[in-house]
Amino acid sequence: MDHNSDLNMDVDSEGSDIEVDDFDDSDNDIDVNDGLQQNQVDGRNDAWLHAIFDSDSENEAEFEGFQEEWAKDEFSVRFQPKFKLLEGATVQHPEEADALHYFELLWDELLWTKLVDETNRYADQERRKNPPPPKSPRWTPVDIPTIKAFIGLCFAMGIIRLPSRHNYWRQHKYMFVTSFNKVMSRDRFDLIWRYLHLHDNESQAAQPRPEGRPDKLRKIRWYLDYLDQRFSSNFIPQSTATIDESMIKFKGRLSF
Repeated sequence: MDHNSDLNMDVDSEGSDIEVDDFDDSDNDIDVNDGLQQNQVDGRNDAWLHAIFDSDSENEAEFEGFQEEWAKDEFSVRFQPKFKLLEGATVQHPEEADALHYFELLWDELLWTKLVDETNRYADQERRKNPPPPKSPRWTPVDIPTIKAFIGLCFAMGIIRLPSRHNYWRQHKYMFVTSFNKVMSRDRFDLIWRYLHLHDNESQAAQPRPEGRPDKLRKIRWYLDYLDQRFSSNFIPQSTATIDESMIKFKGRLSF
């Protein structure tokens, strides 16, 4: 066949429709088990399986403890105890109750007394250990009304935001005008701020937590336990309560 005829055949093949008969896979299926009895097939499969697990190769340790036979575990159903408490406030509050009334449900006289005792104790310990300079402000032991005034000023600082703590006592014609100096002097506030305490530092170390590690929150552990007791005694939540997400920004690391 000459060269021209080859070209003509190529042109004709490009324009032609090529039909291919459907290929029947069923005609070509080969049953590898044809001619074998069922017990022979099962025996061959078992031999293949045992060849994997009975091999003395390096992979033998990988299948150590592997069970060839299926086993049935006993399944125990855990029943959630039925919630029988009546959720809501545990105390009937008067209609005319104000914010101070509800605040005193959480901060009662026990907490105020604890703040007074530990603050005065810590101030005495520190001033004996590190005597202040002669010209430093004079320290006077605090009492419950003084601590209440101090905590009230701290709450007010959260509402009235100023650049620094000392700005609350500055008297300016157009700015930094507050009444903090009428409640407490700045030096008195700074001293209480320095010595405010809830734990006796000279007492024995706190007992380890149930997990066996030292309690890193021991200086405020009493306060946390106190609040937990006050919350649970004044309000009963619903049957299911979850902690969704942190409400206070924190970028550090917690180890407890």
